Amino acid sequence: SRVKVESLIREDLSIAGLDILVIFIELVASRLMVVMESRTCPPELKEAVTSVLWAVPRVDNVPELHTVRLQFALKYGKHFCEMSAANEELSVNDKLIEKLNVTVPTPAFCIDYLEGIAGEYGVEFDPEELAGATTVMSDIAAVSQTSGVPTAGRFVVPPIVVPRDDIEARLLALRRQ
Repeated sequence: SRVKVESLIREDLSIAGLDILVIFIELVASRLMVVMESRTCPPELKEAVTSVLWAVPRVDNVPELHTVRLQFALKYGKHFCEMSAANEELSVNDKLIEKLNVTVPTPAFCIDYLEGIAGEYGVEFDPEELAGATTVMSDIAAVSQTSGVPTAGRFVVPPIVVPRDDIEARLLALRRQ
């Protein structure tokens, strides 16, 4: 369920980020004459323009944004576009960065999100139960670090039965060879 929640969070954040991006695009479109008359990016449009340029690689499914980036590169130079994409001047909108940045949500955020969904639909939810839960991958990693058998490819095969002592661990290792 954690993976599904992370996916849902990512989708919701993307939608919110796209809403912010639309506002910046509309602002630039409404002030297009100012953009056309200036040789450098107007200060009053800097946040909007740099935010749009920063978002282009993060919203790859909108081909029109690539055209917009190309036009800004022709107008203000390739260096300006590269600096904006890297947010070197720290002029990209913070909320847009927060929404479109690709980071894995923290476990606490996922639990809060699940709690909100459960509350919205009237479903009983115990956040304490999930707070101490581990994932399948962390369980496998824990077993492989403690009692697995290394293979030729540096992978560790976790045991089917966890040995109770060193003797059982050695026997298990011998059986696997």
